[in-house]
Amino acid sequence: MPSIELAATIATIHAERIFELEPIQGSEYLHAYAGEDDAEEADLFHINILSYLPSKTAEEGIAFLADRTAAFEAVKGVTLNQTAVEIDVNDGVPKDNVSGYNAVMGSRLIPASAYRSNPAGKGQLIKEWLQAAKEYQETFADYAVVSS
Repeated sequence: MPSIELAATIATIHAERIFELEPIQGSEYLHAYAGEDDAEEADLFHINILSYLPSKTAEEGIAFLADRTAAFEAVKGVTLNQTAVEIDVNDGVPKDNVSGYNAVMGSRLIPASAYRSNPAGKGQLIKEWLQAAKEYQETFADYAVVSS
């Protein structure tokens, strides 16, 4: 399965299961990153899912997410790395805005009703965004960006 298809599958699973977080008032962010331009990663896309689970220890969080983790791991071709960290809520807020990288974050663009009625639509949306990002990279691969 090509990498863009894998990313779309992961996004669909994420959308199908996002409401499992409601009982604990948890939240998640799904980030999709285009691969690097080098030969090994040119066709890869990386998915980063950040889960915020209030009132859960790291161990409790891993246990809470176990079924979701298994669903992601069941997709052929997916490599999963999981890290659990306990932090004070105020320490988890980024101190600076991050910029200068090519990524797609769509959770705030998609209403909850769309997640409930058509989770596969999120997978399709991520697929289209990543295809557009790949085309953009291919189009502008020979151009250098210089800033001062």
